[in-house]
Amino acid sequence: MILGKKRKKKGQSEKTKKPVEGIPLPPDIVEGLNEQFRRFEEKFGRPPGQDDPIFFDPAADEPRPMIDE
Repeated sequence: MILGKKRKKKGQSEKTKKPVEGIPLPPDIVEGLNEQFRRFEEKFGRPPGQDDPIFFDPAADEPRPMIDE
């Protein structure tokens, strides 16, 4: 443990220090997001990280956002 450093509690906003509430999603949206996560893991061999796009370019070798042309 490092003295003098405050630790942020999990699930708290840095600015407000109050718990962050989740947003309820309809079941069809949850199902669609879970399908995208499955596709990501199938394509790249790992679950998506915090900075990875949910909707990615399936032709790319590394995760990058899908570009609508």
